[in-house]
This record gives sequence, structure tokens and C-alpha cells, in this order.
Amino acid sequence: MEIREKVVEILNEICNVPVAEHMGDDLFESGVLNSLTVMQLVGELCDAFEIDLDVDDVSKEHFCTVNNIAELVKKYL
Repeated sequence: MEIREKVVEILNEICNVPVAEHMGDDLFESGVLNSLTVMQLVGELCDAFEIDLDVDDVSKEHFCTVNNIAELVKKYL
């Protein structure tokens, strides 16, 4: 499974929103993510990909789109 596909799968589970409808959207502006769901997402990403994200990388910039999240994960693999 590709990184992007796994990110979407995790987002779908956490947010209970069909993320495919928001692929090109800012996930914060579209209401998919908020500060609580980002923290859940960080935990799930770390578990799923066996990575440890640096606290400095937990920012709106890195989590605003599915592609940005996938790129961040890729950086740690």
C-alpha cells in the first residue's frame, strides 16, 4: 500500500469523513482536521509507519493536505 493510500485510510478512521472528497482541499478549512484530530493522526501515523515525528514537524503546514502528510511521512521513512 502506498503512503498516501495509508494516510487516507487512517484519516477516514479518525475523522469519520470520506477524505477522498477533500483530496485537494485544506483539511483544516474543510473541517476534516482540527487540533484534536491532528494529535490522534500523529499517533496513528507513528504506529502505522513505525516512525517518530519531531514535534517541530507537527504544524498546520505539514498537515493541511493529504499530499503534505504523505510527504512528511516519506521524510521519516
